[in-house]
Formats: sequence, structure tokens, C-alpha cells
Amino acid sequence: MIRDGRYIVTESDLTAHHDAGRGWLVLDVDGTVRTVTDQPDPTEWPLHLLAWTQQWFDHWDGDLAAAAHAITTALADTALPEQPITDTEER
Repeated sequence: MIRDGRYIVTESDLTAHHDAGRGWLVLDVDGTVRTVTDQPDPTEWPLHLLAWTQQWFDHWDGDLAAAAHAITTALADTALPEQPITDTEER
């Protein structure tokens, strides 16, 4: 789960929403669903959050499950690190 003060972003099973399988569920901080996506749209996402999550996708070669696991285990609820973990042991 990622929090940036305005949005909560969490990896989720999106099959109930559309046929994307697993992807990102984006919520407003009050819990209202903002969007569900397997391809983040910068018009829907805070740009710094989109860029930051894209670093994770790139680092994990587009493997959503690995990226989401790394993100959820690396983050404090209110912190957004500037860089993804690059230590190969974390992978």
C-alpha cells in the first residue's frame, strides 16, 4: 500500500472490475475507489506517484506481483522513497 496524503494505492485482484487480472487499485484517502488499472494513466494518478511506481515496474521487469510485494514490504504507510530498492538480494 502506498499513501501520498491524497491517495492510497494498493495492489489488487482486478478481475471483479475487468479482465486485467492483478493490477493497481487507487483509492481516495476516505476509501472511495478512484480508479482500477493495469496501465496507470497520468491524468488519473499524481504524477510523482506514477513516476515512482513506474520505477518499480521497470526494476522488476514489469512483474506486477514482484513490484507490488517489494513496494508493500518496503514502504511505511506515509513514506514515498525516492528510489526503488536496487539490492539484488531483495529480489
